[in-house]
This record gives sequence, structure tokens and C-alpha cells, in this order.
Amino acid sequence: MFAQARNAWFSTRFRHLSRFLLFLALLVSSLGPTPQAHAAALAFTSGLPSSGSYGTLYLHTFTTNSVATFSVSSGALPLGLALAPTGTLTGIPLQSGQFALTVKAQSLLESATQSFTLTISKRALTITADNQTMTYGDSVPALTVSTSGLVNGDTFAAAVTGAPATSATSSSPAGSYAIAQGTLSALNYLISFVEGTLTVGKATLTATADNFTRTVNTANPAFTIHYSGFVNGDTAAGLGTLPSASTTATLNSPAGSYPIALSGGSDTNYLFNLVNGVLTVSNLSVPEIVWNTPASITYGQALGAGQLNATATFGGQALSGTFTYDPPAGTVLEAGSGQALRVTFTPLNTALYAIVTGQTQISISRAALTITAANQTITYGGTLPDLTYTGSGLVNGDTLAFAVSGALATSATVTSPAGSYTISQGTLSSANYLLGFVPGILNIGKAPLTAAAADLTRLLNTANPPLTIHYSGFVNGDTEAVLDTPPSASTTATLNSPVGSYPIALSGGTDGNYSLTLLNGTLKITSKNVPQIVWNNPATITYGDALSATQLNATATFGGQPVSGSFAYDPPAGRVLNAGAGQVLHTTFTPQNSSSYETVSGQVQINVARAPLTIAADNGTMIQGHAAPKLTARYTGFVNGDTASALDRPVALRTSATPQSAPGTYPIVPSNASDANYTISFANGTLKNLWGMYLAVARR
Repeated sequence: MFAQARNAWFSTRFRHLSRFLLFLALLVSSLGPTPQAHAAALAFTSGLPSSGSYGTLYLHTFTTNSVATFSVSSGALPLGLALAPTGTLTGIPLQSGQFALTVKAQSLLESATQSFTLTISKRALTITADNQTMTYGDSVPALTVSTSGLVNGDTFAAAVTGAPATSATSSSPAGSYAIAQGTLSALNYLISFVEGTLTVGKATLTATADNFTRTVNTANPAFTIHYSGFVNGDTAAGLGTLPSASTTATLNSPAGSYPIALSGGSDTNYLFNLVNGVLTVSNLSVPEIVWNTPASITYGQALGAGQLNATATFGGQALSGTFTYDPPAGTVLEAGSGQALRVTFTPLNTALYAIVTGQTQISISRAALTITAANQTITYGGTLPDLTYTGSGLVNGDTLAFAVSGALATSATVTSPAGSYTISQGTLSSANYLLGFVPGILNIGKAPLTAAAADLTRLLNTANPPLTIHYSGFVNGDTEAVLDTPPSASTTATLNSPVGSYPIALSGGTDGNYSLTLLNGTLKITSKNVPQIVWNNPATITYGDALSATQLNATATFGGQPVSGSFAYDPPAGRVLNAGAGQVLHTTFTPQNSSSYETVSGQVQINVARAPLTIAADNGTMIQGHAAPKLTARYTGFVNGDTASALDRPVALRTSATPQSAPGTYPIVPSNASDANYTISFANGTLKNLWGMYLAVARR
């Protein structure tokens, strides 16, 4: 009876439940299918980065539709730019060009990429040629320029290759010649060139009337003129208008001295200096000077009896007396043709015979001098060395510095690839020597480049982060994008690897200009929370500025909240870095709560600009006929305890003044100095060449 009642109760309840479920099903079906919730896929919400300009601060921020960290997954950023994990791409570009890049955004569960080409345009640079002056027949002076628009602490020598040019040569007629852009070019600058003018002035030519003697009541002799100062092999035959000689003496003029006056004379390339002579009308018999033109001799050979061999006759008979020569025996003449030799004959019997003068000409050929360029070696990106040479064949006690002007040349520049380059004669020349030249070789070796795998930390059971490589040693604005074959990074750690440290191994990598040293890194897998280092690239500093909290200012966060702890920096505060772009600053963060947070590291890059340095030549004084004094200079701008001895290349001080130079003022020009840490500017000094008599007068 009880069992029947229980079964009836369950049966009733089951029927009611079935009806309810059927009703519920009908209700649900009447409402349509159940909507499904789908989270939006990770996607970039920022536009493509805009173009930038070399040397101008660049800023772009990548954003996505959810929280993510950002990194460069392919391509290489322009030197000077860095992408922070927060998505900020900023820095001062240190190279121009087009850079194909892919940026990866990584959230906890998925990733997205954005590919684009970043264009960094060249910076405008105005180069103005300095006006120059030279004298007809002189060597073309060094063509110098001034610039406006250099940035990033660039120097002209580092940023610009090639040289300005002019059509003028040492044999060009007097006039004005344009100084053009020539081969000047720049990787990171768009050059606007302002031409200068090279003015070739007339050379000074001295025309001297020869002295003569005649007897009273005889006709004047034919007056002759000798010249001093011809260049480029010129002679009197090539002059536009010859000067003329005249005298006031006539056939009937009494005994006495009469001027032989020079007048007129003009030429495109010469400025005349006219020196009068003297006609002596005598009651005495006038001897005749017999003096044949001597054979040509070679520079370095002193005048002797073979050249100074005049005789005196009257009526065909030899006369006794003394001969005084100008220049005298023992003199070594400069090389050149048609040089005047003069003699004064004083007869033994001065009561009967007059004192007379005579002249002839001699040609001095150049002596043979062999110049041998010294071989040189530098590293790719290094400062070009001074191109030096030795000489064989010097005479007359000459030195190379006195005998040879100009400089050797090579096609190599600071940006030339590793290899061998010829050292050629360049502009070397000599007035007194015929140069034979033996070329040298400039060998440019590979620069050392260190590739270091960045140490990384990740959470257990998450994908490996992108393995990155940091480089140290790039020169000439190079980046990893220029490497023929960049090294690759790999690790044995997988998604399922347990907690521990795993090597990040570098392998491969070759380049024609760099010798690579590979340094492995470490990937640490941890079960602790991994803080994020927030550290933007610092602003550019100048060589001599020590690292401080302004640059070493990293912070650590997790989940957007700051994490307490300590930072250890390498290099540390107080360190003075050498000038250079893209130098790595590294930090290690040790959290205060080391049981919950992992120790992590981070790095940024900093640019260190060269410091300004001025080298000014000291003024000096010399006496005509004496060697110039030792030339010195003063320096303004050294930092970090540096001195002149620390310069990569010391200053060279030069002046055009020689012992034979006319009295006047001559510039002392400093040049050649260079250093990786300084932008060097030069200031000329003044050398006063005083008249030789000044010394005698001063001593009285």
C-alpha cells in the first residue's frame, strides 16, 4: 500500500517536471539562438609613423586596442632612435635613408604586427667656399670652406667627403676663377654650395737697366735690360709690352754719369718693378768685357771659375785688373733660366782705362729628388693619418720642408671601406728639384665590432621574448642594417622549459668592414612576477659631461604600479663617455621584495656629441734673411683633463714666409688637427717679417 502511494507521487512529480522543461525549451527556441561573446583581436590603433629628419628630435607613439608591449621584430631602426616597450619611438636620428621595419605588439594571449618604411630625410647644409688669393706662378692654395647647418655634433671632416675644386693652376693667367663644389658630398646632408672666387694676381717682375760705359764723343751703346722674376718658363719675348730704356746723354755730352731710365712695360701676368741703370761717359779708354754665356748647371752646384770667367780687352789686347762678380763665387742659385750674372772690371791702370761693367745669363736646371711615400695603416672609420714621405737627393743643405711644397693625396676617406688605397704625389712640387715619386699604400683594416645578446627574463610557461642583439663599435653612422651577414641568436629554452637559466647563443655574422666578436647572453625563466624597466633614451650630452641622475633614471613597474628596489648602472654615475652615437647604458634592477619579483635588466642608448675646441696660432716675428721662429699655438676648450698631447692628430702650423720673403705680414695657419672627442675650429695667427736692416737699427 505504501509502495503504491510512493510510486504515484513520483509519477505525478515527473509529469510536472517534464511539462516545465518542455515549456522552457519552447520559450528558449522562440527567443532565437543564444548570442556568443567574442573579444576583439589585438590590433594597432595608431597610424603609420611619419617621416623624420636627420638631427631633429623624432617622436611617434604606437597604440593598440588593448594593453601590449612593443618591439622591433624585423629591420633595424635608424641609429639614434629607440622603441620603448610602452610603444614610444623617439630619439635624434643619426643617419638618413629609408628603413623597412616591422613593429610587433604582444599582449598576454596574442600578438599583432605593423610593417612600414620609415623615411629619415637629409638635413640641409650650406657650404660656402672661402675666397682665396694667389700670385701667378704660385701653387694653388688649399681651398677651404665654411659651413652652416651641421647638427649632432658633426664636424665637416666627419660629415662631408671630397673637396672643392677650381680650374685654376699655377700656370693660369692672372684673373678670377670660380671655386666650385667639386667632389663634395655627404651621406646625411643635402648640400647647398655657395661658390667662392680664387683671384690670381700678377707676379712681380723686376726689369733692371744694365749699366754701360762709353768714351766721350761716341754714340750711346744699345741699352739692354735684364729681368728677374719670370715664372712658368716665361721670357721677355712673351711680355705684352716691353719697357724701354733711354738716357739724357747725347753724343756731345761731357764726361759724367747719366741715368738710363726705364719706362712703360705692361703684361697680363706681371706687375713691373723698373730699376734704372747708369751710363758713364768717360774721358778714359773704355775696355770691352768678353764673357760668353756659361753652360747650364744643376741646382746645388755653386758658381765657380767655370761660370765666372770674364776677361777685359782694349784694341784686341788683354788688360790686367780685378773682376768683382755679383753674385759671387760660391753662390748657389735657385733653379731657373736666364738668370743674370754681373761683373765689374777695375783695370790695373785706372789713369788710362775706365772701370766698366758687363753681364751674361746662366740657366740652372732642377736637381733630381726622389720622393717615397710612407705606407700607412688605419682602421675603418678611423682618422686619416698624416701622409708622410722621405726624400733622396737633397743638396745645398736643404730640408724637405724647405725644398718641397704641397701634400700627398689618397682617394681614401674616413668612410672608405676596408681595403688598400694608393698614396699618390698629390700636389707635391718643387721649384729647385725635379721630383721622382714612389707611391705608398694606405691599408684600411676592419674595425672591431662587438655583438652582445641582451639578457632577458620571462615568466614560466610563456613564449620566449624576441631575442635581441646590442652592438658596440659601429662607426661612420653604420647600424646592423649594413652588415653583410648579421649574427643570429638562439636559445634551447622552449615554452615548456622549467624554471632556470638558458644560454642565448650568437653565431655567424660577417662583414667586409667589421671584425665581429660575439658575446652570448642569458634567458632566465622564472615563476616570479617580472617587472618592466621603463627607461627612455636620454637626451644627447657633450663629451666632458659626466653621467648623472639625468641620464641614469630608470624605473620599474608591474601591472602599471611602481616596484621598489635598487638600480645598478653600467657605466656608473660619474663616468665620462667618449663622443659617439648609440652608446649602450645598462641597468640591473633588484626588487626589494625578491620573493615576489624577479631581478631584471634593461638598456637604452645615448649619444655623446663632440666638445668644441679652438686652436689659435700664436703671433710671431722674424727677421728677413733668417729662418722663421718655432710656430706655437694655444688651445681653448679642453675638458676632462685633456691636453694637446691627447689629440688623435696634432696641429700643423704653417706659414708661407721664408728667409727670402719680402718684409711684410704673413698668416700662420693651423690645420690638420683632429680628434674623435672634439669639434675643432682654427684661428690664424700673424707672422711679421721685418726688414733685415731693422735688426741693425735696433742694435744701435
